[in-house]
Amino acid sequence: EGTFTPIRGASITAITSQGDTLRDISDQIGIYALGRVPEGKIIMRVEAKGYKTQIAIKEVVKNQILCADFEMEKSEAAANKETDKAEQE
Repeated sequence: EGTFTPIRGASITAITSQGDTLRDISDQIGIYALGRVPEGKIIMRVEAKGYKTQIAIKEVVKNQILCADFEMEKSEAAANKETDKAEQE
């Protein structure tokens, strides 16, 4: 399996089936928490500078904790910048 690097400062947005919007920002170790999420489907959107936006539909079950991890992929611009830097070295 690959290794993962937590992303600090990612913006997490969840839209509930009732139309409410919940937001949080990931901390220094990539953790975020959305409180009082009603049961039902939610649409989650994760954005971070230098990475492609991720969108997922999750199901929230009453009285259970939903753990939603996202594998972020570098944006083309960020990947090209890293390639250019490596070629210059």
